[in-house]
Amino acid sequence: MKQLFLTPIITISCFFSAFSQVDTAMFRLDEVEVVATKAQQQHNAKAQSSCILEKDYFTAQRGNTLAQMLNQTPGLQSMDIGSGTSKPAIRGMGFNRISVVSQGIKQEGQQWGADHGLEIDAFDIDGIRIIKGPASLLYGGDAMGGVIEMLQPTIPTTNQVFGEMALFTKSANWNIGASFMIGQKINHLWWRLRYSENHYADLSVPIDTINYLTYKIPIDNHRLKNTAGMERDINAQLSYINGSYKSDYSVSYVFQKSGFFPGSHGVPDLTRLQHDGTIWNIELPYSQVGHLKGSTKQRFIIDNQTLNLTLGYQRNHRSEMAAFHTHYSNQPAPTHDADRELDFLLHTTSGTFEWHIHHSDTLKQTIGIDAQWQHNTIGGYSFLLPQYDRTTAGLFWLVDWDVTSKVCLSGGLRYDHGFFDIQSHYDNYLFEYLTSKGIDLPTAESYSWSSVDLRRNMGNISGSVGLVYTHDKSNTIKVNIGRCFRLPTANELASNGIHHGAFRHEQGNPQLGSEKGWQIDFSYQMSTKWVELLVTPFGSYYTNYIYLSPSGEWSLLPHSSQIYRYEQTKAVFAGSELQIMVHILRNNTACRRLDYNLSADYVFTYNINALTATPFSPPATIRQSIEWEIIDGLTLTPELELIAPQNRVAHNELRTKGVTLLNLTASYSFSCFDSKATLNFNYKNITNRVYFNHLSYYRTIGIPEPASNFQISLTLPFNIKTK
Repeated sequence: MKQLFLTPIITISCFFSAFSQVDTAMFRLDEVEVVATKAQQQHNAKAQSSCILEKDYFTAQRGNTLAQMLNQTPGLQSMDIGSGTSKPAIRGMGFNRISVVSQGIKQEGQQWGADHGLEIDAFDIDGIRIIKGPASLLYGGDAMGGVIEMLQPTIPTTNQVFGEMALFTKSANWNIGASFMIGQKINHLWWRLRYSENHYADLSVPIDTINYLTYKIPIDNHRLKNTAGMERDINAQLSYINGSYKSDYSVSYVFQKSGFFPGSHGVPDLTRLQHDGTIWNIELPYSQVGHLKGSTKQRFIIDNQTLNLTLGYQRNHRSEMAAFHTHYSNQPAPTHDADRELDFLLHTTSGTFEWHIHHSDTLKQTIGIDAQWQHNTIGGYSFLLPQYDRTTAGLFWLVDWDVTSKVCLSGGLRYDHGFFDIQSHYDNYLFEYLTSKGIDLPTAESYSWSSVDLRRNMGNISGSVGLVYTHDKSNTIKVNIGRCFRLPTANELASNGIHHGAFRHEQGNPQLGSEKGWQIDFSYQMSTKWVELLVTPFGSYYTNYIYLSPSGEWSLLPHSSQIYRYEQTKAVFAGSELQIMVHILRNNTACRRLDYNLSADYVFTYNINALTATPFSPPATIRQSIEWEIIDGLTLTPELELIAPQNRVAHNELRTKGVTLLNLTASYSFSCFDSKATLNFNYKNITNRVYFNHLSYYRTIGIPEPASNFQISLTLPFNIKTK
């Protein structure tokens, strides 16, 4: 039955695989109804594939990470690392190919390694704009695969005191979290303060043994030892509005601490997997990160022109702690911070200036410049990333022209230039380890120079042109063609060390050039009284796609395996998203509303040189649900989720079997303190299937997704009007 559902979707996707891009702003997905707000109306005129998710969407999914919340949107996937960390992927592209914009600036954190998540408070979201596909023109090369932008909150027009209390719990890891927010609008001033805290225990899985390489790893009481964690966040915002002038200020701090499953950190050691008597403690090995972020945006409106200036600063401090003697058993430990394996401290300063010119109601252009400077320092007894400085700057021009009432054109050009200054690094601990193992001095010396001095300058031009044709109020067609690029990151140029869990030695390539490619997107949107349809095929061709390639050489580093090196290749990405909503009943005697929803996505990737798929290619997925609003405020949504097997994989990447999951969501809204309170219940994997997420970090060591998992969240807002 599953194949019967998947076959027509995959056929449609392949047929349209040379095109893509659309605006999903008019569709209800699962429990979110996206209506024509002002922001969405503006995006209806854009040729780029984009959608807006409102705050209610995220309120219904409290307790998940941000990436897991977005996973319900066609074309987006969640790359999970255990139970408390995940990162997003768009159309099969993740890591540094996705730009996440928060508080008006791009989120930066050691360039999103395989085991790094987003340091963003999932409670502090008022809406998100998602751009699928290259968005380099406005956001720079890091947006080669798309953009996830946190929308600014809507400032009320009347004076008032407002706030919110949110609580949630989840069964898979006994997750307990809470968030409290209070704010005020008084004349020209608006401010808001939020504090959130989240604690979770060791993750529960539906197996008791992992077969990894030649090891049998026991799982005591079905819980992964030392996968507990916690998160503590604080966010403050202030705005001043007076006529044509608006000033915004934001500051946030996110602290996360999470344990590493000992069976995934280095060669498995059964003595470290014995139960320690509690599921809540966090012991070695573990990681912790503190992300401080501050920004300001100044807006001036002068006649038909708008000037925007955005400045930002971020300090991301990440440490990975592991007992020294688990890697170097016969060497003296460091005298200071003996268990600090890796330490990264990244400072990022950024600025953007935009000049918007409204020539008329039908013609608008934007001229802008942005720049970013990064300084990364390192510490610890191991090496992965070097110390480096990175400076980038871009100049861009965009235009939007409503040619007629039915035809809109848009396009633009951008030039970027980047400079890298990477410093050398010599590893004394590694040299002593290698010589003690009898390795000859020249080989030991070559390995111990983990990084060499490197300076690179790179420049790129990108551009796009798009068309929106509105045939009538029910039918819209969009086409967008663009040239995109991405500067290589420091880890792609100069990494040289072990990625634990991935169980491989990763080496950068200082000769890498910028990624470049072309993409075409097409979309057709139909909306009638009873049916809404959206199909968004796309196709991309990259002339020098960067990927990790197995070298066939065995690494000499402790607890290592094969060496993987960053290389470049020609690559193809193609696929489509499909959304259908059928309005079955409205205000019937049995219910207020009954809707059928179907969403599907498919991505085809191809490494032309290796003749395989690219790594982390998501499987095709179909979600079908019935949204039944029984009475006013009470909605029940059963969902059937069909995930296809993923047999098209890169070299040495595991295949993943398909699965059919049954999920259930219930939501009840009621009046409380003159506001709408919401109680949500989510029950995932009701039939308790054992399955794997193909994009999961733990997938490589045979750890499946959690068994049946339910979560409950309660959101209580309040609003008190003042004079």
